[in-house]
Amino acid sequence: MRTEPTPIRALTSLRFFAAIYVLFLHSGSTFIDHSAQLVGTYSRNFFSNGYLGVSLFFVLSGFILTYVYRGTITTRRVALAYAVARVARVYPVYLLSLILMATVLVYYPRLTRGSPWPQFLLLHEWPPERAEFSMALWNPPAWTLSVELFFYLIFPLLARRITALSPRVCVTVVIALSVLIIAFRLPAVGGRPPFFSDMLWVPMPLLRLPEFLLGCVFAALHQWRLIKPAIASKMVPFAAIITIAVLASASTSIVSGFAAVGFSLIIYFVAESTGSIVDRALSARVLVFMGGASYAIYILQTPMRLMLEVYVGPLWAVGPRILYYPTLLAVSAITFRWYEEPMRRTVRNVSARITAQQYEHPFQDPPVLRR
Repeated sequence: MRTEPTPIRALTSLRFFAAIYVLFLHSGSTFIDHSAQLVGTYSRNFFSNGYLGVSLFFVLSGFILTYVYRGTITTRRVALAYAVARVARVYPVYLLSLILMATVLVYYPRLTRGSPWPQFLLLHEWPPERAEFSMALWNPPAWTLSVELFFYLIFPLLARRITALSPRVCVTVVIALSVLIIAFRLPAVGGRPPFFSDMLWVPMPLLRLPEFLLGCVFAALHQWRLIKPAIASKMVPFAAIITIAVLASASTSIVSGFAAVGFSLIIYFVAESTGSIVDRALSARVLVFMGGASYAIYILQTPMRLMLEVYVGPLWAVGPRILYYPTLLAVSAITFRWYEEPMRRTVRNVSARITAQQYEHPFQDPPVLRR
């Protein structure tokens, strides 16, 4: 019987910071753009690069999946459990966001242009950007879920090969992926125009794949425990300061690749810092809880903002702006605690019962390896 790996609670907290980073861009970009003298050039650059929080999500996704499954998706039962876990992870809250958006779509007709069906299947980002057809996207931040779905589908094909890499090969692949990401400014795709115009013909999931793979390879490197926790804990603030400095240096696409590499180093050093003061600080109960709620924060930000604009007033007004952040955080926390987690358990339990009936012996692997 295989046991689940010990969760790295500190990494869950990082998801909260990534969600807040994206949130500040989406809900405060107008203020930032028109208040350079007030907030300062470096602060303006930093917040204008908030779209790169998505890159942190992609790298972290690759790291966590590789850490949790460790190349064990080798049987039909584990593959089914993996697929159910991915659906339970993403779809319930996403469906809730679409239901909430449906209540205000009449006020935002631009979101309904084109066919709405690809978004329900999370296929809306798979065609090249210059496709000859248009698709409606009721909840714009959900473009990342379409990319994640592609990652989820190909991960079982890559997991065993990645986790079998030696430390030397891991380092080589990390360097190669980092050069590729920096050279082509891949994390800027989706937030900024592609570096080369021909990249428009490449499906978005393929353009963002190197970030996911970078997280996967760092997780494979993590299994060798090459760095002592005391040393890794000292590297976390160093990597964070350098990354923040890069994000504050400019708001052009050229910083995106360096930021993605910085994010991956932060993730790796945090994972290596088990038991250190950094690990204990990031494992604080409130941070871990809000990290768990980060997906709801990210995917509900647009529905909540538009609902406030429709039913309360324009977000640039003082009242709605004051209400927005605490309302979103509270709704996301409630959604995570009373809807997202129960729905995951329900989906997993139903899957376990169905699967157990299909085999002569019940599960020996855990029915779901939670991310």
